[in-house]
Amino acid sequence: MEEELIVTTFDGVVIGAGHNGLTLAAYLARAGLKIAVLERNSEIGGGTSTEEPTLSGYRFNLHSNFFMGFRHAPMMRDLELHRFGFSYIEPPVQQAAAFRDGSCVVIHQDLDATCTSLARFSKQDAKTFRELYHLYAVKMRPLLASLLYNAPLPIDDLLDRLSGPEAKEFLSHAQHDLFSVVRKHFEDDRIRTLFTS
Repeated sequence: MEEELIVTTFDGVVIGAGHNGLTLAAYLARAGLKIAVLERNSEIGGGTSTEEPTLSGYRFNLHSNFFMGFRHAPMMRDLELHRFGFSYIEPPVQQAAAFRDGSCVVIHQDLDATCTSLARFSKQDAKTFRELYHLYAVKMRPLLASLLYNAPLPIDDLLDRLSGPEAKEFLSHAQHDLFSVVRKHFEDDRIRTLFTS
């Protein structure tokens, strides 16, 4: 007896069930499209998946440990992820670099704790970090947030928004690679390593 072939028609196919592919597929499905998601791995989630690669009960995120700014992403609200049990854990320590001499530089959620860590290696770098934090995470936050998760602005509107002195400083970094920008702002090699790793 021959097996019956079932043909399914889709409006679109998303290749990859990482967090970006799943987000795209969810938005398309929410818009009423019939979407197929194809993933080569046995687990979905891509770089955000949590697995037990060593011993049972010991779970690791093999790729990413923290997505900065994720809590501000509109998909959290748009897709009502909380209704499905999703919660995002933001650890108090965001990033760290450990060195052979036993020292380490740590970025915390708390600005003062971060600056204390940086000051152990360079008081000037701690001061610079605090200044950059206030410039980009406080003063420019509304501008930068308006450029994320939105349709691109017409060029005249974009240039208008980017005409202030803070925006010019921000845009000056676009001409340079990460290492040059970090080297320009920070003097201690361990702190530079942290920000470029």
